[in-house]
Parts: sequence; structure tokens; C-alpha cells
Amino acid sequence: MAYSRTDFTDTCEDNKGYLYIIECYNETEKFFKIGITKFKDILKRFNSATTMPYEFNVIKIYESLPSIVYDLETKLIQIGKPFSYTPLISFSGQHECISVIDDVISYMEDMSYMTIIKDIHYKKKEKIKKVSITRQVQEWEGLCNDCIENKNDKLLYDECLKACETFLQDYPNFNEWLESGVTTSNMKTLGFNKDKIIEEAFKKRTLQHNKDNVDVLLKFEIGAKYTFDEIKKRIQLFYDNLGIGKKAKSTDIKNWYDVHQTSVYNQGKSIQAFKILSKKQ
Repeated sequence: MAYSRTDFTDTCEDNKGYLYIIECYNETEKFFKIGITKFKDILKRFNSATTMPYEFNVIKIYESLPSIVYDLETKLIQIGKPFSYTPLISFSGQHECISVIDDVISYMEDMSYMTIIKDIHYKKKEKIKKVSITRQVQEWEGLCNDCIENKNDKLLYDECLKACETFLQDYPNFNEWLESGVTTSNMKTLGFNKDKIIEEAFKKRTLQHNKDNVDVLLKFEIGAKYTFDEIKKRIQLFYDNLGIGKKAKSTDIKNWYDVHQTSVYNQGKSIQAFKILSKKQ
């Protein structure tokens, strides 16, 4: 909300106004915003997604007479004008944003009549990080590659592992998907769609839970040969019995058994098949 000078100076509680400088950011942007507010509006201004749709860090908050605060904001915006910045997300006060803040801070260092507020309960409520699944996959694969590249350097390798642990703590859903057996390749195949990934994780957890029952449920015998069609039918029945909405493929058998591709003859015709070699541990 933009204040008129009269409105601001006449309505500030206890004849005090507040000028703030904040660093705003998200996945793709980082910039600074200069603004003024009244005491009663501080919490609302700094905790509302409609007035500030970015994460932010408070750089400074100054307290002084409302008229001084109002005029100082105008002066600071003029100083920062060569570095003016237009945010990609529109919000009230976006015309008070700049990309570089050094000149503004330097100008304010000699403002002895301004009181720096250190504790005014302005901190924005913490939110769960909202980072796209695409970005999470990219970051995780990058961390894994760093671990591989630095595996021969214990110090760097330990740092890479710590970075991986921190990442998984920051993104518990992503961690849960990995633990269920959903790979980053699976996530890409599923188009980074959250609902599809959750469904895939459920399927994999269910299959893992029933791993010990595979022999009983699928009834494949070690050393025997089965046609692709027969394998697919048995696995489809297996999925259906477990309530897994998944279309079976003959190659799914490789999830539980080591196999060798071969063929069998039926009425003189060669039909593709798998020979069951052993059960995977």
C-alpha cells in the first residue's frame, strides 16, 4: 500500500515511522526493497504473501519521526534509481526495488538521528521450501556427481555426504521417494508430476513389502522357461491382487529374478521366453 505524506505522518502510532530495507529472493531472483510502514502494519506487511510474495531477509529497520522516515525513503529511492529493478512477480511496492544496495547503505551510515531496530518481531514465518521437483532432481543428481568425483579425497567426500544429508533433511518428501525406490530417472519419466511420483512410490513400497512372497504369489520355478505372455499375465495378476494400478510387462520379472532370454517351441513355432536363473537377494 502506498502512503501519502499526510496520511503517513498523521496516522503513525506514537509519532513513530519505520523505514526498512529487505533482501528479497526466490529460486531465480534476488533484489532489495526499500519501504516505509507503521508499527501496526509491520507484522502484516512482513508475513503476508500478497504484500510480499518472496522469501526475504531484513537488512535494516530504522525508526524515527514519520516525516523524516517518509522523506528519507524518497531520497533512498533516488539514490538507488540507477539500479532500479522490476520483480518478475508483481506486488505492492515493486517500484521501490533495486538490484544493488551499497550506495544506499553508505548514505545511511551517518544517520545518527535514526534508531536501528534490532528486535521488532518482524521475522517472516518459516515456510517449507517450495522448490520444483525438477530443480530438486537437478540438485540431487549434482550432489551425487560431486560425491563420485571426490570419492578419493576424504575431506571433500565427507563434505559432499554432509551436503547430501542436508538436502534430504530440507526435502523430506524427496527423501521418502528415494527410500521407496523411486529413482530420479523414474521422476523424469513421470514428467516430475508429484501425484504420479507418489503413486509410483506407493507401488514400489508395496512390492518391496511383498518381496518375500513373490515365489508364492508368482509361482515361477528356478530353471523353468516361461513365455513373455505367460510372465506378463502372472505379474499382472500379482499387481491386481496387491491393489497396484500398474500395467505389467514381461521385463518386470527382472525386479525379482535373474533371467536369461531364450525361446520355447509351441506347435513348431519359436516363442520368446525367459529362463529363470535365480531369485535376486
